[in-house]
Amino acid sequence: MDAQDIQLQYYRNTAYDYTQSHVHENDEHFTAMRLICCLCSQIELTSILDTGCGTGRGVNYFKNHFPQCRAIGNDISADLLTVATSQYQIHPEDLICCSSYELPFDDNSFDLVTEFGILHHVAEPDRVVSEMLRVARKAIFISDSNRFAQGGLLSRLAKLLLYKSGLWWPLRQMLNGGKRWNYSEGDGVYYSYSVFDSFKLIEASCQNVFAIPTIAARGTAISPLIFAPHLLLCGFK
Repeated sequence: MDAQDIQLQYYRNTAYDYTQSHVHENDEHFTAMRLICCLCSQIELTSILDTGCGTGRGVNYFKNHFPQCRAIGNDISADLLTVATSQYQIHPEDLICCSSYELPFDDNSFDLVTEFGILHHVAEPDRVVSEMLRVARKAIFISDSNRFAQGGLLSRLAKLLLYKSGLWWPLRQMLNGGKRWNYSEGDGVYYSYSVFDSFKLIEASCQNVFAIPTIAARGTAISPLIFAPHLLLCGFK
């Protein structure tokens, strides 16, 4: 099996316990959702897509906070979407089983497009972000991890230097037996990812781009790049 098949199997095995294991009130994604609602409170919204919606937490949250909007989600795992319907009572018509690499929507189909913690699970995050930008009319929001703020300070600086020099991925693959991904019982298949990997791509399509730390950590006010392990990356068109 390739990495995607392994991850789908992981979701199949954990679907009915997924929310209990991965979703916690006031976690980083909950903070991100609250921030999105605040940032968009003065924007006229009619539609929201949460790509990689999993068990539907984001879709449910936006339905409750923007009742005037149609909030829908897509995910590659039919097992997680089944739980989204049973747990959050999200109508099946608002849940689409498809890859975030190829969204079945026209350009500018949604006012907002969001993702919560899926980019560190995909081999090509730029493909997902490009699709988000394509179907978003007003803004996109990425709530995800930041490799550069994980580990000790020397480790963080070393990772940044290796990334800037173009050596990060060759070295990581060499040390990881030729693979770009790892596996854990708690998260399945995961890749080394930082929201700052997507910054230039979003900046090229949006007028305003900024990053907000979503986990309290010392030093985030000095440098989110080095000190914020999780951020909300916002792009307004």
